[in-house]
Amino acid sequence: MLTVETCPRMEIREIKPDLVAHPGCSSVRVALATNAGLLGFDLPILRDKATFGVRTFWGCPRCGKRRRHLYLRDTQLACR
Repeated sequence: MLTVETCPRMEIREIKPDLVAHPGCSSVRVALATNAGLLGFDLPILRDKATFGVRTFWGCPRCGKRRRHLYLRDTQLACR
């Protein structure tokens, strides 16, 4: 049984250094290797101004909300 703890997830911090190098980037193409093959996703990058700089989030492909983590389940990426 898959739970949030056992489900594969992507974290925005994994690509944060690349986003800092390209501040105008508004979306990213992500390729994930799974047992079913290679899956590709175009994900929006959302930014918020903060007192210490800029906070960066994924845009959830299902609901469009800002999320730090996206989970892979049945070849789909989504938030909880």
